[in-house]
Amino acid sequence: MVYCAQGSVDAYIEYGLHSWDIAAAVVIYQEAGGIIIDPTGKPFNLMSRKILCASTESLAKEISQLFTHVEFEPEGDKMDDVEAHST
Repeated sequence: MVYCAQGSVDAYIEYGLHSWDIAAAVVIYQEAGGIIIDPTGKPFNLMSRKILCASTESLAKEISQLFTHVEFEPEGDKMDDVEAHST
């Protein structure tokens, strides 16, 4: 995200992030004029565990259409399932 903010790259996409990994960077990037959306093209949600940053809105939308998207379960769900089945 820092490379996007400084103009070294045009876009950045990542899945599987936690809110604490990106919360501060999101504010900095948006204040620098960058565009942040959900990789599916929807509005960005800090809790969704996925992010697409781009230098322009049109680039962000174009990139979002190129990917097959994956969904992540909220943290804790898998461990809850394991514990429920082990008792």
